Amino acid sequence: MRNTLLKLMQKALSLCPRITGSVLQAGRRGGGVAVYYKAIAVTMFVLFFTTIASAIEPIPSSIREVRSRVEYSRLINEGILTIDLNGDGIKDLIVTGHRDHFNAHDFYVHSFYIVQGRSLGIIEIDKEEIEPYPDFSVITRPFDRERHISAVSLIKLKGTKELFLAEAYRTFTDDESLGDKTETFLVLYRLEKIGDENRFMFVQVKVFKTASKYLSAVDAFGELGIKKALD
Repeated sequence: MRNTLLKLMQKALSLCPRITGSVLQAGRRGGGVAVYYKAIAVTMFVLFFTTIASAIEPIPSSIREVRSRVEYSRLINEGILTIDLNGDGIKDLIVTGHRDHFNAHDFYVHSFYIVQGRSLGIIEIDKEEIEPYPDFSVITRPFDRERHISAVSLIKLKGTKELFLAEAYRTFTDDESLGDKTETFLVLYRLEKIGDENRFMFVQVKVFKTASKYLSAVDAFGELGIKKALD
């Protein structure tokens, strides 16, 4: 957040030639030092907050708003996926491996990488409301082909160049089992660059409770307009 504000201030200050023109015009019309000071204050205020408004991409406040802004979606399945994550025109990498736990529940491990020349930069996962420290992968858990406890998808929202990561997960009470439709939540992560460093992080920005209960977390993505079928 601090780095974002610093960038905004630098951008506002880069617009000083505009401010100078406005101040001179105001001085010629009204004259006096007070007019100049007022012109400076008003112009800086307008330019700074206009800069903020244009630089900050609003986070959707509801599932309906997310659905209305989805331009592209892709469920993440087992295997290797190459796709541009940060909007720089270079395909990045997602690797999903599967662990068979035999008599226990199996799971998938999803890791995300930004391609930086010949290097792969690991994307951190920041689950602010769940874990105190970033992780370096997302774990999802299927129960069988029809019932998924959790799943992940990529989505592209209008007005953004980076892809968002969406995670769906089911919750259970003591009286509920995997065979019951249960409350489900959708978590939205935005890809952000960490300061001036060449590092990226999926930052948790919103958690939505779905309108319906689900037998599979994959089905919950339908509320965001995400199709079950892969490309």
